[in-house]
Amino acid sequence: MSDKTEHTPKRNLRIGIISLYGWLKLWDNYGTLLQNFALQTYLQQRGHTTFWIRTRSTQVVQNKRERITSELIRHLRILVRFLLTPILGRPYSKRLATFNKRNPRHFEEFIRRHTPTTLQEFSMEELVDNPPVVDALIVGSDQVWRDVTKINFLGFGPREVRRIAYAVSAPWPVLDESWLQDASQFTPQLNAVSVREAEGLAVCKKLEIEDAVHVIDPVLLLKEEHYLSLIRNDGEDRNYRNSFILGYFVNIRAINQIPWQSIVGFANTGGYELKVVPMQGAELVIPEKHVFTPSPSAWLNAFHKADFVVTNSYHGALFAIIMKKPFIVFLQSGVKAPENCRFTSALEPLGLGDRILARDSWQKITASELALQMSRPIDWDRVDLALTKWRRFSTKFLGEALET
Repeated sequence: MSDKTEHTPKRNLRIGIISLYGWLKLWDNYGTLLQNFALQTYLQQRGHTTFWIRTRSTQVVQNKRERITSELIRHLRILVRFLLTPILGRPYSKRLATFNKRNPRHFEEFIRRHTPTTLQEFSMEELVDNPPVVDALIVGSDQVWRDVTKINFLGFGPREVRRIAYAVSAPWPVLDESWLQDASQFTPQLNAVSVREAEGLAVCKKLEIEDAVHVIDPVLLLKEEHYLSLIRNDGEDRNYRNSFILGYFVNIRAINQIPWQSIVGFANTGGYELKVVPMQGAELVIPEKHVFTPSPSAWLNAFHKADFVVTNSYHGALFAIIMKKPFIVFLQSGVKAPENCRFTSALEPLGLGDRILARDSWQKITASELALQMSRPIDWDRVDLALTKWRRFSTKFLGEALET
């Protein structure tokens, strides 16, 4: 039986999707964009009408004293920047904004072509007062439950609307009692809950969600051929002159946060070009001659055409799997360490846990050791078998959750 007929809906629904649109406006992120694209595409293939509910972060000022305080803080920040810039140089965020302006990734164009959105960009108050008309709401997936708000816990819209959490993600190990108390206000109205990381199941139990399940990330709902078709349709099916190693790195402020010299040595020894897509701060760290800033479809094509992938990104690992490329993941450290559970939750069920290197391992790895680690064979037939089974489980959850 084909995937398209496995979960035929009883009726076609109008579905609004909440994911990190406001955050994506601040930080281009291929994974955040493509997980929404994939979820919408999967649902559209099953006859539903879908759209991304565009949201923005707003701060409600309740009284005159708060308005005065807010303005005072704003002016003080401007003064501090003015005084310190000659000493410390341009602020980090300004340098990053300058880089991104000079190296556009064309996310907005991709969204216009491939991910339907609401015309309006909603504040929290506007969503509560005048929500879009839908039959169902889905929140998911990338770190959407990091914070508790009426937006990301679907605390808006008529009571009869179906509310589903699909593959919701959070830094589960560090969520505290305050988070649990806030979340418990909203979870009773959710009709079905699934999490992206297995660690989220224990948190759901604390919230008295006993039937939560562990599902795949939305990008894995689609198969390789869906992405290859997208690449071709967008005119990005280009070949590269040289064999290359693709690096995709996020959230680094210093080059020692990845085993850079070993990566370069691995590339040089094997005669590979090294092309690196840097995001969320890595733009100012990776040496310019290696930097590559593709559009989303060109980014997918780079995964398809690469010989190897090195990354510290969750979605970097997933697209290496989708495109069946040998890959290594370098776990993040510091404040990002609690998010590392996403790697084990996704890779271990697929038999790929040995592709993950913790910081104490990758810090001392040599170029030859990295090459040896990368050369370890991957049984892609076994991976496909495990992924097919997990995909069927996940789509069954989604199909049943949407039925009324």
